[in-house]
Amino acid sequence: MEWLENDRFEQIFDIEYRPEKKWLDLRISVDIRLEQLLKEIPTAPDNKHYDGDPGPIKRWYGNIDGFLFKVEHCDHPTENLTIIVCVSEIKSDEKYWWSVISKIESAPSMFIKNITWIKSKAKNPQYAIYTKDSNDLVNQIYTSEDKVEINELKQYLETSNPTRLYYIDAPEDPNERWVLVNNIDNKIIGDLGHGRLSNQQFAKFWPQFKDLDCVVKLQSTNSYYPEWILWRQDDNGNQFVIKKFWNRQDAMYEKCVLEARGHKQTYFVTEKEIKAA
Repeated sequence: MEWLENDRFEQIFDIEYRPEKKWLDLRISVDIRLEQLLKEIPTAPDNKHYDGDPGPIKRWYGNIDGFLFKVEHCDHPTENLTIIVCVSEIKSDEKYWWSVISKIESAPSMFIKNITWIKSKAKNPQYAIYTKDSNDLVNQIYTSEDKVEINELKQYLETSNPTRLYYIDAPEDPNERWVLVNNIDNKIIGDLGHGRLSNQQFAKFWPQFKDLDCVVKLQSTNSYYPEWILWRQDDNGNQFVIKKFWNRQDAMYEKCVLEARGHKQTYFVTEKEIKAA
């Protein structure tokens, strides 16, 4: 494993990657703050601004036995938007689109342990993996059309970081409308648009409303919001409400936390529509 200067990285890329039409098209989001990167990576970042950059970005360039990758950190108030960019070519020994992740296992372990999103190629996904990040937000890590693939990725992530909980559920609908609602009078105070915000987008948006008594809700219609209820059923069939959530994935995450503790009782989540004020 070696860290390179930008000129050397580009030189290797032009000689070994460009002629073979290998492009850095796989993007992996990791929940790592800037101070961690500065501590773990022994070289200074490249602070040069390139066309298309959304803002100030610090870059590091890595090479592991000829496998090139970039680490990009985008500066914003929460300082946790870190992306690993690498080639996604699937060779004979690489089963899935994400299999190349194993190529960076000899990089600092914080990268593999803190994956919160992997770019997916699934056009009609049926399955998704979720986890919770350091901002206490549940993220959809990856989507797939293949149940075997999604289970293998979950197993890989759990092996890489046994302390983080991962679970599989249906993918989020990118066309769903999310709104910010006042807890006191149940009125909309912010429209987040269609598709739930990523943890990075939400972290950037949240400071405007963090001091208000509000919650992010999925709006099923103009008049109703769905509420998800986590239940416990004991050995005698009695059912008890544990907690109510405005977000299905928060409810599913808590369900998985309880199941992981090894309790013999059954936990399940139901949906209920709540009329808006």
